[in-house]
This record gives sequence, C-alpha cells and structure tokens, in this order.
Amino acid sequence: MENAEQNQNKTQGHPLTVLDSERLAVVRLIRSTNIGPKRFFQLYQHFGSALSAVENFHEATKSLPSVSLCPMEGVEKDIEHHKKLGVHLITFLDDVYPPLLKQIKDFPPVLSVRGNPSVLKKPFLSIVGSRNASLNGRQFVARLVQGLGAHGYSIASGFARGIDTAAHEASLPFGTVGVLAGGVDIVYPEENQSLYDKVQNNGCMISEMPLGMHPQGKHFPRRNRLISGMSQGIIVTEARFQSGSMITADYALEQGRDVFAIPGSPMDPRCFGSNLLLKQGAILVTRVEDILDHLQRQEQRPTPEEQNQREAIMGDAKALLTLLSDVPVSRDKVLDQLDWPAAVFNALCSELELEGHLIDGPQGLVRGGEARNSS
Repeated sequence: MENAEQNQNKTQGHPLTVLDSERLAVVRLIRSTNIGPKRFFQLYQHFGSALSAVENFHEATKSLPSVSLCPMEGVEKDIEHHKKLGVHLITFLDDVYPPLLKQIKDFPPVLSVRGNPSVLKKPFLSIVGSRNASLNGRQFVARLVQGLGAHGYSIASGFARGIDTAAHEASLPFGTVGVLAGGVDIVYPEENQSLYDKVQNNGCMISEMPLGMHPQGKHFPRRNRLISGMSQGIIVTEARFQSGSMITADYALEQGRDVFAIPGSPMDPRCFGSNLLLKQGAILVTRVEDILDHLQRQEQRPTPEEQNQREAIMGDAKALLTLLSDVPVSRDKVLDQLDWPAAVFNALCSELELEGHLIDGPQGLVRGGEARNSS
C-alpha cells in the first residue's frame, strides 16, 4: 500500500496520470496507422470528439484500406513508456499545450515533452540559422537572446548545430524549448548531450514523433512548422538560399508570424537566404531593440473587432461635429451624448483636430475652421 501511495505522489500532476477517456482517444486516434494531423482533425470535427471518432473509426475509414486503428494495448504501452522515462504526453486539450501552436493548420494533436511543460505557456520567439555558423553569428545571437530574455521572451529552436545550439545555450536562464525531428528520447546531434540535459532543467524538449523514433530527412520540415508555429515570430541569421531555415521562414509567412532577418556579408554564402528575406520585406535586425520595438507596436494594434468598431465610428465623424459649435463644450458632455468607448472617441477627436475639423481648447471642444465654413 505504501509503495502504491509513493508512486501516486511521484506522478501526481503528470498529464498522463488522469488521462480521461477523451484524451486517451486523442492519443489512440493520432497513433493509428496513416492518421496524421490533417486526417485526425477531419475525423474529430466530423464526429465532434476523438472518442466518437474512435467508436466510429471502422465505418468512417472503410474506404481507406491503408488506415487501421491503433489497438488499446498499443496506447497503454505508449503511455507506460512515457511514464517510465519521465516524459509528459500532452494533448491539444491540455492547458500546457502551446497556445499559438493551436492556431496553425494541421497542428499536432499530441506532443511528447521532456522537461518542464509549463514553460510552453510563455511568449516565444524562434531563432534559426546555419549549422556551420560563424563565431560572430553565434555571439550576436547570444546577445539578442539575452536582451529578449530580459524582456520576458523564451526561445525556441531546432536543437541543431550552430545557430540553434547558440540560441539554446544563451536562453537557458530564460526558458528554452528544443523542437526535435525525432522522439524526445533521442539526442540528435549526439554531441549536444550535455545541452540536452541542461534544457530539460531550464525548459523542455518537444516532439510530435513517437518515442524511440530516430530523425529522418522527411521529419525536419514537419518539425520546422512547429518551431515557427509556437512563436510570435522567427529570427533568421546566416541562412543559406536553400536550407531548413528558409523552409521555416516560409512556414512563418504562411502562419502569419513575423519574420526577422539579420543581415550578413553578400560574399558569405551562409547569408544568401537571410539577405534575400530582407529584400523580400523581412524586418531588419541589427540590435535587440529592432525586435522589441516591432513587437510592442504589434501589441498596441487594435484587435479586428476593435478596428471594425473604430472604422465604423470614424466614418460617422459627422455625428460628433454636429454636436459642436463656436461655443466650447466639455469632452465629457459630448461623450455622454454619443455613448462611444472613450478610447475611440479620443482617437476620433485627435484625428479630426489634426485635419482642422475641430479645436480642443482649454475650455472645451469647438468646431474647426473647415467645419464652420461648411455649415
């Protein structure tokens, strides 16, 4: 009895300890033969839940002879393997699932996480670049990471040699995530074993691949979409014209993420891709403030709903001007009559003042010259 209680306490809080029937069905469905994220969500949306999709699996896939449902014994073995290695198996239904990742097309329903899953809820930027990185490139990336970390950003990267390794090493104090092309229990490249151990203590390693899966060439593009998908933007440096970094940049553009690029020598082939991104409109980065200033402006942008509301009210400026005359009136009285949000009202007043339609004087608002002349 004592051993059972100890084991329960040891695993308490682990996402696998209380996998309800729906989460079990998520794992079973995605682990089924020839069921990838796209087909998973087609079934999920059609039946309304993973559990219902599993229950109707044979009927729903009878025209697909290459598809077969993962046996429950296989799911139990997979879960037990994760527990034995101390690896978390999280589904898109769990709170620790990276929030931005759920916004991309065909996101993975299940992730294996080695380390601390809670770091996945932090704001992320991704850094990608050459495996054969220059010393200057690695040092500049380290300086960027330190500045970003000081402002609350964690770093995601692909755990490759070169730029990826430099980004992970520099971001250890701030939380870092290594996105792997194979299973999270496979260290690749092998020389990063020490970094692999450190990342587990200062962040986590994640993968959509099953445990024990060695990385293959076809897995890396899938990994790259996760690197960009979980991040607000990606920073590209020393990227060759045809490289995984450029594939990640393409994914970022498709996903609506910001693409930052660090310029390099036109004589260095390692910089051909990143320089091309700059020519195509990527955000130029020569210091950390270039990134932080852009992100701050993005945060201040109104939501689509707020923008639509603002445009509707801005188009009705006549309603505001009708309430004004040559006699000053307080802003509060005008706002009471219009019943608009204060932020939108203030923005409209500022714009109309710049255009000469009203004057914001010490005693209140009055109609401007153009408005008076048109009366």
